[in-house]
Amino acid sequence: MKVLRWIKNNIDLKIWSVVLALLVWFHVATERTYDITYSPNLEFINPPKGWTVVGNPPEVVSLRLRGRGKQIIFHRIFGEPEATVELPKTKSRRVRMNLTKDDIILSRKGELRIVSVVSPTEFHIEMDISSKKKVHIDADVEGDVRKGFVRVGKTTVTPNEVELMGGRSKIGKIARLRTEPIDIGSETRSVERMVAVSLPEGAGYRSKPDSVLVTFVIEKKVQKVLEYLPVAVTKVGSRRTARISPDHAEVTLEGPESMIDSIKPGDVRVSLDLSGKGKGSHLIPPKITIPDHFEVVSVKPELIQTDIE
Repeated sequence: MKVLRWIKNNIDLKIWSVVLALLVWFHVATERTYDITYSPNLEFINPPKGWTVVGNPPEVVSLRLRGRGKQIIFHRIFGEPEATVELPKTKSRRVRMNLTKDDIILSRKGELRIVSVVSPTEFHIEMDISSKKKVHIDADVEGDVRKGFVRVGKTTVTPNEVELMGGRSKIGKIARLRTEPIDIGSETRSVERMVAVSLPEGAGYRSKPDSVLVTFVIEKKVQKVLEYLPVAVTKVGSRRTARISPDHAEVTLEGPESMIDSIKPGDVRVSLDLSGKGKGSHLIPPKITIPDHFEVVSVKPELIQTDIE
């Protein structure tokens, strides 16, 4: 009980004392100098005029950094620095690199100091003469729209061409590019979206513009019933006649809301294909021919009595 009374006595002062002690400890601990291993993204800059990097150069460099604890924590919270390397001015298709700490330019490094390069230290960079060409862009649309909805018409890409820049030996083989994937699985209405151009694998590629406007129309599906559609008989054998009952059908169609009212009985053809049917009675399912963007929901009757003589 005495311990409990001691804890409750001046509890606010005790809490502030603990907080102050923690702050002092944190200040002392983060004033110390630490060595850390850090692996930033690596970018190669300033190639010789008229040349560009191609192939697959190292994308990450492992560095040994030294700095105060506060500086390290700052970069962890507010964004870690990126590493760049300036390329030599040698106009060669294969350049040997011996990477040292003096070659690394570290952005936002503050008081952090590069102690050494861990890896890679030796490698080759592939170079090529810069070139550019116009290439067509296709939209990479993934997934299906939600049940009860339908895509209408073609997906449009604006502009439908971009200027692709890269190594001359590489871009000559490229005729088309795609956008980054667009998932339409959750869409229930028309979409206009700026989407990045998906560049080929490897270094040195750029496109102008680097993104395009992708537009596609999504509408709700609705149904329409067309009654008393005449049934046409086709491919009756020579010297034979056919009697059908009934001679009309009811067809229920489903399609885009904006187009359903435009569908007329004359746009739908109901027919019976009698090819290969001999003399006698037959139950034959009717064939339904409809315009694009529509689908058949039901046909009544499903089978038509056909008598061939």
